[in-house]
Amino acid sequence: MAGNGSFGFGFPIGANGIAYRNGELFVANTEVGQIVRIGVQPDGSAGAPAVLVQGPSLFGADGIALDVKRNLYIANSGQSTLSRIGADGVVTTLATAADGLDSPSSLAFGTGRGERKALFFVNFAFFGPPATAHPALLRLQVGVPGVPLP
Repeated sequence: MAGNGSFGFGFPIGANGIAYRNGELFVANTEVGQIVRIGVQPDGSAGAPAVLVQGPSLFGADGIALDVKRNLYIANSGQSTLSRIGADGVVTTLATAADGLDSPSSLAFGTGRGERKALFFVNFAFFGPPATAHPALLRLQVGVPGVPLP
């Protein structure tokens, strides 16, 4: 990823990760480093989008998962980080490349007994040379259960 937030593919990368909770969609805009909240109207149409949080630490945001305390978890494939966005909008980095992350994406909370506070995700392993790539399925205990899927 270039220092300006561009991935250098020659085309923009916009909406990417998506999650739903109680009539609201949360969408990651990968290229500009923002998480957008979109209300779902009673007829199922989208309401007006509103930027929930934006910043350099979110350039490359990919997958999104939600917990029961209104925290969002963001897999950032561009920066090889996993972050939590609190209900207050504060972004906290939970894991980095030093912890074994290699372009993480696609988050999901466990649903089985003893796994509801575990966040599962994959290393996309996309941006480095194949010889040094670390594709993997990873798990991180976050201490809060995920929002049950419908």
